[in-house]
Amino acid sequence: SLTDDELEENIERQTLQQTVLSEMGYKMGLDNAYWNFFGDTTISSTTDSLLCAGDGWIKRATNKIKSKGLDKSKGAFDVNDGVDSIFDAMKNTLPAEFKNTQQLVCFVPYEVEDAYRNYVIKRETPLGDSNLSAWNGLTYKNIPIIHSPALDDTSAQAIDNTATCLLSSTTNLEYNIFKDITVELDRDAPNERNDFIFRYKALPSLQRNDGTVVAKISLDELADIQASSKKKPVYVEQVKTETGSGSSSP
Repeated sequence: SLTDDELEENIERQTLQQTVLSEMGYKMGLDNAYWNFFGDTTISSTTDSLLCAGDGWIKRATNKIKSKGLDKSKGAFDVNDGVDSIFDAMKNTLPAEFKNTQQLVCFVPYEVEDAYRNYVIKRETPLGDSNLSAWNGLTYKNIPIIHSPALDDTSAQAIDNTATCLLSSTTNLEYNIFKDITVELDRDAPNERNDFIFRYKALPSLQRNDGTVVAKISLDELADIQASSKKKPVYVEQVKTETGSGSSSP
């Protein structure tokens, strides 16, 4: 909402309304991404009034794997083996018909992206040097590794106390809009206030539910994987010794 006093006294004056609408549009985009990933109709409206509106990509995906930190006997990967173990396990789980598509992308929380960037930086290669001096895009076996702020949402992580990574083709991830986005002005004259209401009708979906892989790790693993990636590597100096066949006497 925007009060008349704010509109009249702000230095932007009439352009302030457009600024507020732009900020609201940005926030709506973040909410949509949050819903696209975590939407789940089994969640009660009292827990989250947005997520309960429809099933998102994570709920719809049929290929779901866990870390050994979550399931010691059936876990598909061990984060102690390195952050890349997550990506390997996800690609290995993906059905063969989806493995080689050029549109594959892996969305991850910030901690996973940061841990993998640190891993790349530590490599004594031009790639490691370039990531240290510049913010370059990350890839793993030609698959872009992309940080999605929606996956950092603590309220979504708190639902099952896990963090999530998602591997899919971008063409498999759908967001269907059934009604044009509109903005309505609700004038509250007695209180000298303008309320702006965004209206739209949409639903996230997947072209193929088996074309996406979801990997879950515990929140403790999420914190540990980032912390361990910042540790400096330990180098062990190897000393070469030579032995001869001759003998000497003092």
